[in-house]
Amino acid sequence: MNQAGASCQSGFATWGRFPSRVAHCNVGYRLHVSHQDYVDLVRKAVKHIAVSISPLNLDTRIMSRNQQLDVSISRGEVYQEGVGSIEQASVFGEAALQEILEDKKKQLARYVRARPDNPESKEKHPVSFDNEVIRRMHVTSVEDSLYELRNAFALSAYHFWETSIYRWYLEDNPRETAKNLGPYAKLKSVMAELHERDPSLPNAPDSHLEAVCRLANILKHTSSKSCEWMKNHAPPELQSIKDQIGQMPPGRSVRLTNEELTWIFNIIRRSGPGYRAN
Repeated sequence: MNQAGASCQSGFATWGRFPSRVAHCNVGYRLHVSHQDYVDLVRKAVKHIAVSISPLNLDTRIMSRNQQLDVSISRGEVYQEGVGSIEQASVFGEAALQEILEDKKKQLARYVRARPDNPESKEKHPVSFDNEVIRRMHVTSVEDSLYELRNAFALSAYHFWETSIYRWYLEDNPRETAKNLGPYAKLKSVMAELHERDPSLPNAPDSHLEAVCRLANILKHTSSKSCEWMKNHAPPELQSIKDQIGQMPPGRSVRLTNEELTWIFNIIRRSGPGYRAN
């Protein structure tokens, strides 16, 4: 098989009356994955991306490709490169799912136009209407996947800031191999201490980073304390999150828009070294 030519397209098939994600690959098989399995795969992929470009190994990989360099890679360069890589991955994922969503909506529209449409149709052609319901479920499933994708990248972005603080702390305290630096408030004070040793690091994160931290707690743990904080202190950019709190059905997380995710990435950029406003 030509590895370079291998490609996959995402689609859906049905088992009985329930939809499942299908990956169509040109390697001669079809992989059936339930929606929840698909969401789990998305989360694992995002986690892999975050780990692979984390500040704990990003500069090592840069230097391993440039072993003849006599200059050091600054903390700001590593940090901003890491944030940019996660954001770029989110853009690619968003575009891919948007393309699938558009295709599913077109399939639904074509099916609705083609099927009989009169008061007796549902009784004479019940399977036709069942298939329409399934196609609508396909559209909803991709829409849900988009929200899961954005939420996962929002978590990865905030986690990147946290792991950066840990990395800088351990660099400046080489005798320590492990350390629990505590919650967000403590991480802020650690950042101020790090700034005293390295002025290239900001002495405090962006003022809106706490909102991102609270959002991360809501996404990961449905934290009641963070929900209450968000209801009282949410910045205008996260107004929709504030509105969703208390309205979410059981098992459903808040839903981020693409614009809100872009705002979150900007806050993460501003909260570390090397930030340059465009």
